[in-house]
Amino acid sequence: MERNEQIELEIAAFQGPHIKRARIVLAVAGLLYVWTGYRAYDSVAKARDLINQAGEGGALLEQYQHVINLAYAVVMSAIIAGLSMFVLAGIAGKKTMLAFYAAVAVFGVHTLILLYASEGLVFTDFVWWAVAICLTLGFTAARKAEKLRATA
Repeated sequence: MERNEQIELEIAAFQGPHIKRARIVLAVAGLLYVWTGYRAYDSVAKARDLINQAGEGGALLEQYQHVINLAYAVVMSAIIAGLSMFVLAGIAGKKTMLAFYAAVAVFGVHTLILLYASEGLVFTDFVWWAVAICLTLGFTAARKAEKLRATA
């Protein structure tokens, strides 16, 4: 058996299941982001319309506007992050490292938005930690497979 075939068999046997699970995690993370954004979108959009219809007010109205606009940005970023995770789960079958680099970037941008909106409380969220750990495990499995291929 040729060395390249041995490496591909090793990758398939040991890293393949991890990469498949990581692709599933990307899809589940996407579903979670989209579902969370979809559930909150209607309430935030209605509140945003009401605040914008109120017109000019005092400083209190401006604070409410800022909070509602921030909530709207968080909801939209969750929906966009979720849709991109779905796309990346599809791409991960052929270009695994590209998909995981992009997924980590999407996760990072969404985390920065949540950090600003929650003033650091995002680190107390179980879902955030679950997605971070799963992305890390999938990324390391994909990276190990790429290193094995590079040595062939």
